[in-house]
Amino acid sequence: MAKGEKRGHEALPHTRRHPVAPSAGGDERFELAMRAINEGVYDWDVANGSIYYSEGIYSVLHLPRSVKTPAEWRQRIHPDDLAAYDAAILAHFRNETERFECDYRYRARYGVWRWARQHGIAQRDAEGRVTRMIGSTGDITELKSVAQALKESQERLNLATQAATEGIYEWDVETGSLYLSERAKNFFAISGRNLTPADWNAHVHREDFEGYRAAIASVFKSRCSEFEHEYRIRKAAGEWSWILDRAVVVRNAGGRVTRLVGAVANITQRKLDEIELRRARDEATEALERQTATAEILKVISSSPTDTQPIFDAIVQSAVRLCAAVYSAALRLEGGLIHLVANNWAGKGLAAAQRLFPMPLDTDHLAARAIREGRIIHRQHLQSDSTAPATSRELAIATGYQTLLIVPMLREGRAIGAIVVANAEGLFSEKQIALLQTFADQAVIAIENVRLFNETKEALERQTATSEVLQVMSGSPT
Repeated sequence: MAKGEKRGHEALPHTRRHPVAPSAGGDERFELAMRAINEGVYDWDVANGSIYYSEGIYSVLHLPRSVKTPAEWRQRIHPDDLAAYDAAILAHFRNETERFECDYRYRARYGVWRWARQHGIAQRDAEGRVTRMIGSTGDITELKSVAQALKESQERLNLATQAATEGIYEWDVETGSLYLSERAKNFFAISGRNLTPADWNAHVHREDFEGYRAAIASVFKSRCSEFEHEYRIRKAAGEWSWILDRAVVVRNAGGRVTRLVGAVANITQRKLDEIELRRARDEATEALERQTATAEILKVISSSPTDTQPIFDAIVQSAVRLCAAVYSAALRLEGGLIHLVANNWAGKGLAAAQRLFPMPLDTDHLAARAIREGRIIHRQHLQSDSTAPATSRELAIATGYQTLLIVPMLREGRAIGAIVVANAEGLFSEKQIALLQTFADQAVIAIENVRLFNETKEALERQTATSEVLQVMSGSPT
């Protein structure tokens, strides 16, 4: 011891299933865009009464293919969750929420109940009526299981902590002597009759000793009547165990501490469970952040049918945040030149990076190589890597990053650009690479949608001009 209105889906039309993909090949692109986050995509044309379900709706959510309409899907929602689901959709249709989002239970194949998380962004006409809703649905059964396990485990561990006592002790501060019960001596392999706090201190983990000593000192300086602290201590076999040390503080008439009488409990398993549950919770949080980011980019795509710039800006901002990167850029290949269309950079060397663009496709630079070859390039230690192209190595030195990840934007197997992230050190994780691939797929969808929109607009303008000429001809026969 150390010193010192009620309306739900009933009001919505029972629709037929018509594949209303957003563009040619849209089903495949959406599947690519959502594969990394284990979700399926739907495109509900509310005005025309048709709906598109991606392949992921059936495979990811374990649904039978007999589910083809919103009404059939709604029949599978758990009765206890139906009201909240209807309320969330109605609130979004009334424009009370920025987007539709709801967690609920549903009946999958073989009658099994699972959990879903559904997102949606409504599109509206000039009068504000919902004409269409695009979104995604994912299976979050495992995430819900983690949350329930955390609650149940905490309850069990609280009970176990109360019962698992590994011994008692009494520290006589005035004489400097320490009494340990035989169970405590055996558990911690402390022997001898004339024990002192130093014998105990020698078993405390050195990384925890300062915190333990500070907790003891706080008791002596304050007027509290109880002491409680968690720390590691060496057991008989030499391994380290976490203990919960609780004691009653005895003081004399002047308020001076004379004795601490307490008990120690082995909480090693609780600590290990806490670490594992914290890791699972962190993974669930990261998954939610990735789902939210992809949903936000889908929202930008739906609100920007004529311009890709907002999409690229949103992608690079999300990439820096979710990949813990110091730099992110979006590159676009047009006319044989690679253009820098968006970047998120707050450090030095931005001017050096901008001077490289527009970059010829045949340039010996890792970004040009990734686009030429249509493959991911992931390199670290660039500043000292003699095998890296000189332009890439010099830029890494100028900007201060060491690791570079370049993910090409592929359309029909050919790269039309790339998403780039850079970091000061350490490779990017597989989850971060998968997220960047999702962003690259979404960028391809945005580019294709803008192209189709412009082609449709031009065709409509030509048809309108032709119609006007025919109208003038029919009105002027002489």
